[in-house]
Amino acid sequence: MDSINHKPIKALGQHFITNSDITDKIVLHANHITDHIVIEIGGGCGILTQSIMKVGMPKFLICLERDRNLISHLEKIAALYRNLGVVHCDALEVDEYAVIRDVLSQQIEGKITIIGNLPYNIATALIWKWLKTINMFSSFTILIQKEVADLICEDAEKCSNFLSFVINTLCKTEVLFDLQPNVFSPPPKVQSSLIYIEPIADTKYDCQSLMKFGRILFHNRRKSIRNVLKSLHNYDAFTQSLCAKGIDLGKRAENMTRIELLSIFDELNHFYASDA
Repeated sequence: MDSINHKPIKALGQHFITNSDITDKIVLHANHITDHIVIEIGGGCGILTQSIMKVGMPKFLICLERDRNLISHLEKIAALYRNLGVVHCDALEVDEYAVIRDVLSQQIEGKITIIGNLPYNIATALIWKWLKTINMFSSFTILIQKEVADLICEDAEKCSNFLSFVINTLCKTEVLFDLQPNVFSPPPKVQSSLIYIEPIADTKYDCQSLMKFGRILFHNRRKSIRNVLKSLHNYDAFTQSLCAKGIDLGKRAENMTRIELLSIFDELNHFYASDA
Protein backbone atom coordinates (compact mmCIF):
# COMPACT_ATOMS: atom_id res chain seq x y z
CA MET A 1 0.00 0.00 0.00
CA ASP A 2 2.84 2.38 0.75
CA SER A 3 4.12 2.00 -2.81
CA ILE A 4 0.95 3.55 -4.22
CA ASN A 5 0.59 6.14 -1.47
CA HIS A 6 -3.07 5.44 -0.78
CA LYS A 7 -4.87 5.63 2.54
CA PRO A 8 -7.80 3.17 2.70
CA ILE A 9 -11.18 4.89 2.88
CA LYS A 10 -13.34 3.56 5.72
CA ALA A 11 -16.62 4.66 4.09
CA LEU A 12 -15.83 2.44 1.09
CA GLY A 13 -15.10 -0.57 3.31
CA GLN A 14 -11.54 -0.84 2.04
CA HIS A 15 -9.46 -3.64 3.57
CA PHE A 16 -6.76 -4.68 1.11
CA ILE A 17 -4.91 -7.99 0.88
CA THR A 18 -1.23 -7.22 0.32
CA ASN A 19 0.21 -10.76 0.16
CA SER A 20 0.20 -12.24 -3.35
CA ASP A 21 0.47 -15.78 -1.95
CA ILE A 22 -3.01 -15.32 -0.51
CA THR A 23 -4.47 -13.82 -3.67
CA ASP A 24 -2.91 -16.63 -5.72
CA LYS A 25 -4.64 -19.10 -3.38
CA ILE A 26 -7.96 -17.32 -3.90
CA VAL A 27 -7.65 -17.62 -7.68
CA LEU A 28 -6.62 -21.28 -7.47
CA HIS A 29 -9.81 -22.01 -5.50
CA ALA A 30 -11.97 -20.19 -8.05
CA ASN A 31 -13.71 -21.74 -11.04
CA HIS A 32 -14.64 -20.48 -14.51
CA ILE A 33 -11.60 -18.17 -14.73
CA THR A 34 -9.36 -19.58 -17.46
CA ASP A 35 -10.65 -18.57 -20.92
CA HIS A 36 -13.72 -16.90 -19.38
CA ILE A 37 -14.92 -13.31 -19.19
CA VAL A 38 -14.25 -12.29 -15.58
CA ILE A 39 -15.28 -9.26 -13.56
CA GLU A 40 -13.31 -8.37 -10.45
CA ILE A 41 -15.20 -6.36 -7.84
CA GLY A 42 -12.95 -3.74 -6.29
CA GLY A 43 -9.48 -3.82 -7.80
CA GLY A 44 -7.98 -1.96 -4.85
CA CYS A 45 -4.21 -2.04 -4.91
CA GLY A 46 -4.18 -4.59 -7.73
CA ILE A 47 -2.72 -7.61 -5.92
CA LEU A 48 -5.70 -9.85 -6.64
CA THR A 49 -5.97 -8.37 -10.13
CA GLN A 50 -2.44 -9.52 -10.96
CA SER A 51 -3.07 -12.97 -9.48
CA ILE A 52 -6.16 -13.36 -11.66
CA MET A 53 -4.12 -12.48 -14.75
CA LYS A 54 -1.07 -14.61 -13.94
CA VAL A 55 -2.68 -17.62 -12.24
CA GLY A 56 -6.21 -17.59 -13.65
CA MET A 57 -5.44 -16.62 -17.25
CA PRO A 58 -8.90 -15.27 -18.15
CA LYS A 59 -10.10 -14.58 -21.66
CA PHE A 60 -10.65 -11.00 -20.48
CA LEU A 61 -10.71 -9.40 -17.04
CA ILE A 62 -12.63 -6.24 -16.24
CA CYS A 63 -11.73 -4.65 -12.94
CA LEU A 64 -14.41 -2.46 -11.35
CA GLU A 65 -13.21 0.15 -8.86
CA ARG A 66 -15.24 2.88 -7.17
CA ASP A 67 -12.30 4.78 -5.64
CA ARG A 68 -11.11 7.24 -8.30
CA ASN A 69 -7.77 7.60 -6.50
CA LEU A 70 -6.90 3.98 -7.33
CA ILE A 71 -7.82 4.08 -11.02
CA SER A 72 -4.48 5.39 -12.32
CA HIS A 73 -2.58 2.70 -10.40
CA LEU A 74 -4.85 -0.04 -11.78
CA GLU A 75 -4.53 1.38 -15.29
CA LYS A 76 -0.75 1.04 -15.04
CA ILE A 77 -1.26 -2.65 -14.30
CA ALA A 78 -3.75 -2.92 -17.16
CA ALA A 79 -1.18 -1.45 -19.55
CA LEU A 80 0.88 -4.62 -19.06
CA TYR A 81 -1.89 -6.85 -20.44
CA ARG A 82 -3.92 -6.82 -23.65
CA ASN A 83 -6.90 -8.51 -21.96
CA LEU A 84 -7.38 -6.38 -18.85
CA GLY A 85 -9.65 -3.35 -18.57
CA VAL A 86 -10.35 -0.99 -15.66
CA VAL A 87 -13.69 0.75 -15.12
CA HIS A 88 -14.41 3.46 -12.57
CA CYS A 89 -17.92 2.70 -11.30
CA ASP A 90 -20.09 1.57 -8.40
CA ALA A 91 -20.56 -2.20 -8.58
CA LEU A 92 -24.00 -1.85 -7.00
CA GLU A 93 -25.23 0.32 -9.84
CA VAL A 94 -23.53 -1.20 -12.84
CA ASP A 95 -25.01 -3.47 -15.51
CA GLU A 96 -22.32 -6.12 -15.93
CA TYR A 97 -23.20 -6.98 -19.54
CA ALA A 98 -23.26 -3.30 -20.48
CA VAL A 99 -19.81 -2.78 -18.97
CA ILE A 100 -18.40 -5.72 -20.88
CA ARG A 101 -19.99 -4.48 -24.11
CA ASP A 102 -18.53 -1.01 -23.59
CA VAL A 103 -15.03 -2.26 -22.79
CA LEU A 104 -14.86 -4.89 -25.52
CA SER A 105 -16.93 -2.90 -28.03
CA GLN A 106 -19.00 -5.97 -28.76
CA GLN A 107 -21.81 -8.11 -27.41
CA ILE A 108 -20.71 -11.29 -25.66
CA GLU A 109 -22.20 -14.73 -25.57
CA GLY A 110 -21.91 -16.87 -22.50
CA LYS A 111 -21.88 -16.13 -18.82
CA ILE A 112 -19.81 -13.92 -16.54
CA THR A 113 -17.54 -15.01 -13.70
CA ILE A 114 -17.37 -12.78 -10.62
CA ILE A 115 -14.42 -12.67 -8.24
CA GLY A 116 -13.46 -10.15 -5.61
CA ASN A 117 -12.75 -9.00 -2.09
CA LEU A 118 -16.12 -7.40 -1.41
CA PRO A 119 -16.54 -4.38 0.88
CA TYR A 120 -18.35 -5.77 3.93
CA ASN A 121 -20.82 -2.88 3.99
CA ILE A 122 -22.28 -3.71 0.57
CA ALA A 123 -21.57 -7.45 0.22
CA THR A 124 -25.11 -8.60 0.99
CA ALA A 125 -26.61 -5.94 -1.29
CA LEU A 126 -24.33 -7.08 -4.13
CA ILE A 127 -25.33 -10.71 -3.67
CA TRP A 128 -29.04 -9.81 -3.80
CA LYS A 129 -28.38 -7.77 -6.96
CA TRP A 130 -26.67 -10.71 -8.65
CA LEU A 131 -29.38 -13.16 -7.59
CA LYS A 132 -31.98 -11.13 -9.47
CA THR A 133 -30.13 -11.83 -12.74
CA ILE A 134 -28.51 -15.12 -11.71
CA ASN A 135 -28.69 -16.62 -15.22
CA MET A 136 -26.06 -14.09 -16.36
CA PHE A 137 -23.34 -15.68 -14.24
CA SER A 138 -21.27 -18.87 -14.25
CA SER A 139 -19.91 -18.56 -10.69
CA PHE A 140 -18.87 -16.24 -7.88
CA THR A 141 -15.72 -16.54 -5.78
CA ILE A 142 -16.00 -13.77 -3.22
CA LEU A 143 -14.40 -12.77 0.05
CA ILE A 144 -16.93 -11.60 2.64
CA GLN A 145 -17.41 -11.30 6.39
CA LYS A 146 -17.30 -14.78 8.00
CA GLU A 147 -20.56 -14.23 9.87
CA VAL A 148 -22.39 -13.55 6.61
CA ALA A 149 -20.62 -16.45 4.88
CA ASP A 150 -21.82 -18.85 7.58
CA LEU A 151 -25.40 -17.61 7.17
CA ILE A 152 -25.26 -18.07 3.40
CA CYS A 153 -23.50 -21.43 3.36
CA GLU A 154 -25.32 -23.06 6.26
CA ASP A 155 -26.19 -26.75 6.18
CA ALA A 156 -28.50 -27.53 3.27
CA GLU A 157 -31.05 -29.01 5.67
CA LYS A 158 -31.28 -25.73 7.59
CA CYS A 159 -32.85 -22.49 6.46
CA SER A 160 -32.57 -19.98 9.27
CA ASN A 161 -32.61 -16.79 7.19
CA PHE A 162 -34.13 -15.20 4.10
CA LEU A 163 -30.91 -14.94 2.06
CA SER A 164 -29.93 -18.56 2.74
CA PHE A 165 -33.35 -19.76 1.58
CA VAL A 166 -33.17 -17.92 -1.74
CA ILE A 167 -29.50 -18.42 -2.57
CA ASN A 168 -29.38 -22.12 -1.72
CA THR A 169 -32.49 -22.76 -3.80
CA LEU A 170 -30.91 -21.14 -6.84
CA CYS A 171 -27.23 -22.01 -6.26
CA LYS A 172 -24.70 -24.37 -4.77
CA THR A 173 -22.70 -22.64 -2.03
CA GLU A 174 -19.50 -23.52 -0.18
CA VAL A 175 -17.11 -21.89 2.28
CA LEU A 176 -13.63 -22.43 0.81
CA PHE A 177 -11.44 -21.08 3.61
CA ASP A 178 -11.25 -18.42 6.31
CA LEU A 179 -8.84 -15.49 6.58
CA GLN A 180 -7.71 -13.78 9.75
CA PRO A 181 -7.84 -9.96 10.07
CA ASN A 182 -4.05 -9.62 10.06
CA VAL A 183 -3.79 -10.47 6.34
CA PHE A 184 -5.59 -7.23 5.47
CA SER A 185 -4.48 -3.61 5.50
CA PRO A 186 -6.02 -2.15 7.56
CA PRO A 187 -7.13 -5.22 9.56
CA PRO A 188 -10.94 -5.46 9.85
CA LYS A 189 -12.50 -6.16 13.24
CA VAL A 190 -13.98 -9.43 12.01
CA GLN A 191 -12.85 -12.64 10.33
CA SER A 192 -13.39 -13.16 6.62
CA SER A 193 -14.32 -16.18 4.50
CA LEU A 194 -13.86 -16.98 0.84
CA ILE A 195 -17.06 -18.51 -0.50
CA TYR A 196 -17.96 -20.12 -3.80
CA ILE A 197 -21.41 -19.75 -5.36
CA GLU A 198 -22.46 -21.56 -8.54
CA PRO A 199 -25.94 -21.19 -10.06
CA ILE A 200 -27.89 -24.43 -10.45
CA ALA A 201 -28.49 -25.09 -14.12
CA ASP A 202 -32.10 -25.38 -15.33
CA THR A 203 -33.68 -24.73 -11.93
CA LYS A 204 -37.46 -24.34 -12.04
CA TYR A 205 -37.34 -21.50 -9.50
CA ASP A 206 -36.86 -17.80 -10.15
CA CYS A 207 -35.46 -15.23 -7.77
CA GLN A 208 -38.34 -12.74 -7.84
CA SER A 209 -40.96 -15.34 -6.85
CA LEU A 210 -38.72 -16.80 -4.14
CA MET A 211 -38.01 -13.31 -2.78
CA LYS A 212 -41.71 -12.45 -2.63
CA PHE A 213 -42.50 -15.71 -0.84
CA GLY A 214 -39.48 -15.63 1.48
CA ARG A 215 -39.97 -11.98 2.41
CA ILE A 216 -43.48 -12.74 3.71
CA LEU A 217 -42.30 -15.69 5.78
CA PHE A 218 -39.03 -14.38 7.19
CA HIS A 219 -40.21 -10.83 7.84
CA ASN A 220 -42.82 -12.28 10.21
CA ARG A 221 -40.30 -14.16 12.32
CA ARG A 222 -42.41 -14.36 15.46
CA LYS A 223 -45.40 -15.83 13.65
CA SER A 224 -46.00 -19.47 12.84
CA ILE A 225 -46.44 -20.44 9.22
CA ARG A 226 -50.15 -20.96 9.93
CA ASN A 227 -50.57 -17.36 11.09
CA VAL A 228 -48.47 -15.94 8.26
CA LEU A 229 -50.72 -17.64 5.69
CA LYS A 230 -54.04 -16.58 7.27
CA SER A 231 -54.59 -13.71 4.86
CA LEU A 232 -54.69 -16.07 1.87
CA HIS A 233 -57.89 -16.58 -0.08
CA ASN A 234 -59.31 -20.07 0.54
CA TYR A 235 -56.96 -20.40 3.51
CA ASP A 236 -58.65 -23.44 5.11
CA ALA A 237 -58.50 -25.59 2.01
CA PHE A 238 -54.90 -24.62 1.32
CA THR A 239 -53.66 -25.35 4.85
CA GLN A 240 -55.48 -28.69 4.78
CA SER A 241 -53.54 -29.59 1.63
CA LEU A 242 -50.29 -28.70 3.40
CA CYS A 243 -51.17 -30.73 6.49
CA ALA A 244 -51.99 -33.69 4.24
CA LYS A 245 -48.38 -33.52 3.03
CA GLY A 246 -47.12 -33.69 6.63
CA ILE A 247 -46.01 -30.05 6.91
CA ASP A 248 -46.09 -28.69 10.47
CA LEU A 249 -47.71 -25.27 10.17
CA GLY A 250 -47.03 -24.52 13.82
CA LYS A 251 -43.34 -23.91 13.04
CA ARG A 252 -41.78 -20.56 12.22
CA ALA A 253 -40.02 -20.19 8.87
CA GLU A 254 -36.58 -20.00 10.51
CA ASN A 255 -37.16 -23.42 12.14
CA MET A 256 -38.09 -25.19 8.92
CA THR A 257 -35.81 -26.87 6.42
CA ARG A 258 -35.43 -25.46 2.95
CA ILE A 259 -37.18 -28.58 1.58
CA GLU A 260 -40.19 -27.88 3.80
CA LEU A 261 -40.34 -24.25 2.71
CA LEU A 262 -40.09 -25.22 -0.95
CA SER A 263 -42.90 -27.74 -0.43
CA ILE A 264 -45.09 -24.87 0.80
CA PHE A 265 -43.96 -22.70 -2.12
CA ASP A 266 -44.68 -25.42 -4.68
CA GLU A 267 -48.06 -26.22 -3.14
CA LEU A 268 -48.92 -22.52 -3.06
CA ASN A 269 -48.26 -22.19 -6.79
CA HIS A 270 -50.07 -25.43 -7.61
CA PHE A 271 -53.10 -24.80 -5.39
CA TYR A 272 -53.79 -21.27 -6.49
CA ALA A 273 -53.06 -22.00 -10.15
CA SER A 274 -55.75 -24.70 -10.08
CA ASP A 275 -58.02 -22.45 -8.01
CA ALA A 276 -57.85 -19.62 -10.57
